[in-house]
Amino acid sequence: SGLDWSIDPDNEDCEITGPVGAQVLECNFGDLGPDEGASVHVVSETAQADCATYLNVADITSTNHEELNPSDSVTVECPGLNIDKVAIKSPIDAGETASYSIVVWNTGPGTAVNVTLEDDLPGDLSWSENSEDCSIKAGVLTCSFGDLGVTTPENSPAKVTVSAVTDRSDCGILDNDAFADADNNDRVGPAEASITVKCPTISIVKVNNQPNPVLPGTVVSYTVTVTVSNGPANGVVVTDVLPLGLDAPTSISNAGSYAPATRTITWNLGQLANGSHALTYQAAVSAGTAHGASLVNLAVVTSPNSQCPDVRSIAPECDDDSTVLVRVPTLVIDKAANAEVVHFVFNANGSVQSVTPAQVTWTLTYTLANGPVSNAVISDPLPAFLNFVSASNGGTFAAGTITWNLGTLTTSGSVSFVTTVASNAPETGPIVNVATIDSTETAPDTGQDSIRITSEQVQAGTGTPAPSVPDSAISFAPAGQPISIPVELMAVLFLLSLGGLAFANVKAARRRR
Repeated sequence: SGLDWSIDPDNEDCEITGPVGAQVLECNFGDLGPDEGASVHVVSETAQADCATYLNVADITSTNHEELNPSDSVTVECPGLNIDKVAIKSPIDAGETASYSIVVWNTGPGTAVNVTLEDDLPGDLSWSENSEDCSIKAGVLTCSFGDLGVTTPENSPAKVTVSAVTDRSDCGILDNDAFADADNNDRVGPAEASITVKCPTISIVKVNNQPNPVLPGTVVSYTVTVTVSNGPANGVVVTDVLPLGLDAPTSISNAGSYAPATRTITWNLGQLANGSHALTYQAAVSAGTAHGASLVNLAVVTSPNSQCPDVRSIAPECDDDSTVLVRVPTLVIDKAANAEVVHFVFNANGSVQSVTPAQVTWTLTYTLANGPVSNAVISDPLPAFLNFVSASNGGTFAAGTITWNLGTLTTSGSVSFVTTVASNAPETGPIVNVATIDSTETAPDTGQDSIRITSEQVQAGTGTPAPSVPDSAISFAPAGQPISIPVELMAVLFLLSLGGLAFANVKAARRRR
């Protein structure tokens, strides 16, 4: 073999000759008397390559003794060095501790001499170890276990565990290779193990079912969708703060709870697997909310093992808002007659000779803002002394009232109707005509206009109209109070005051009797 023999201690009677692998020991001891002896000790270093059993036979000769051939053998036993490494847990979430357990053992039959371990630890983590035989410098684990006899993985003293806390910069796979050496054993390894560091990501999207402006009282349905990838995501919490202008929510899904003091809906969802998870609720737009109000509410999702661990550390994809625009329509009406005065001329017999104008046209102008509105209706009860003639735009007249069923209005517009005035209409005050417009979305609004009645009568036998004069006149008593005096009496008093009696041909204008 490759053993290189030498004499130890030196012996002047002996020498070794020949090349390694074919060496010969020769000794000349001379004469040996009774009870005398001679000896020589030969040794050789061994290595793993020398593991074998060596038989050594010596030839001893003497001039006066037969040849002797003593023999013996020596076995060079090699160790059976082994190494194993396991990940204590994989996969793990970012933020959890990554740990590897490493063990070195010797299956023999020889003792492993001066056993060492080396492991270039993965990642840029702050690793620690739990063995007094080991140390970590610059991310490299080294251990010196000394000589190691025959052992098993379970009872070997050559063990170490390394650990480090991960974060999201460690997302991915942490690969680790460890090697063991002994002076009488070739390097063994690598012992390979890997830990997958998962980095769950979460996101949230919020929508509502009202893309167009809505009226106060409208019930809005909201959907909040949480999406998890590379999960599961742990301890997931969703919060949604309702703005002023929305009533308390109803129909909250997934056991969400509402806190009126903070106007906040909270869902404690716990662990969520990969995929999308929908949360829903409803809220009505509050009565009295102003036109043009923008109701914005923000939903936020957090998970301790995600990229959004808490509300102070939120990635852009972990919050989303939803906006509802409010419209408050207004619908008002204005009314105008095409005449302010209707003038009657009566003949001497009290019959109507002419009416100016013969008909009155009333125009109702409605103005819509922030429409549309539905079920719009204009109603106009005709006052006494007005007679219905016709109405535009499908207006109908029944039971003394003109009605326009306009349905859904999207723009402003107008309608009109025509009346005549009864000949017995009084002149004592205006005839007021009031119209009302109403809709499902707006409060009733009124518009009005009026006409006055004047008249004159043609004088008997002349064809000349008599001026229209009042039935009475106003004078003042000595105390200053007004009094009403018939016109005929006023004329008599006037003539008497002139010192004589005269006849006055005074004819009062026609009055309502």
